[in-house]
Amino acid sequence: AQYKGSNFPDVAVHDFVVHPSTSDLVIATHGRGIWIIDDISPLRALTPEVLTADAGFLPQPPAVQYLPSWGGWSEGDATFTGPSRPDAAMIPYYQRTRHIFGDMKIEIFDAQGKFIDTVAGSKHRGVNRAMWSMRLKPPKVPPAASALGGAAVGPRVLPGTYTVKLTRGEQTYTTQINVVLDPRAKFTVEDRRVQFELVNRIAAQLNHMTWLVDAILGVRDGATQDAAK
Repeated sequence: AQYKGSNFPDVAVHDFVVHPSTSDLVIATHGRGIWIIDDISPLRALTPEVLTADAGFLPQPPAVQYLPSWGGWSEGDATFTGPSRPDAAMIPYYQRTRHIFGDMKIEIFDAQGKFIDTVAGSKHRGVNRAMWSMRLKPPKVPPAASALGGAAVGPRVLPGTYTVKLTRGEQTYTTQINVVLDPRAKFTVEDRRVQFELVNRIAAQLNHMTWLVDAILGVRDGATQDAAK
């Protein structure tokens, strides 16, 4: 039967397997292709104690900062496509009931307790997954430079341990997430630190340049309005 609320088709399933290293559930359907549920290990953590709690985080593997890559091989006559794996950290959490009253937010802090980002969460009951981009906010780019592509995304955070805080009304829950390099990376964490510092200096210059442009335009527009009087 079709699972209510999902996009899984109403079709026969003749085989499935759990990937031994990533805990992905791979489902082979009859006539509708192969479907994959990423990392079902959080579901295995739903013990009776967890199910009776109001809410809480579920275990999660290290968040890998994968490098974008493309094999470039020929597909032949058996072509198939599927969505790429998320370029973000998945943060699983559980809620016994739907959250209705009060604020609900998920926040990320670094090892020094500095606020990094707020992540969108779901208020639905059961198992939910919040997605953290593992990036800082992008810098503001002056209008004249935006034609060159602007800054669509901010720099990736450094590998390390980060704290995740879930606030539901007056209740708070915390967990930690370990961000690691792509195992295929030929560079070290120290290399990433040097790159991170450089990118942040450039971002600061862009933000300052944007502020200067806004100030100049403000003076110009004010002068134009005064001249019209």
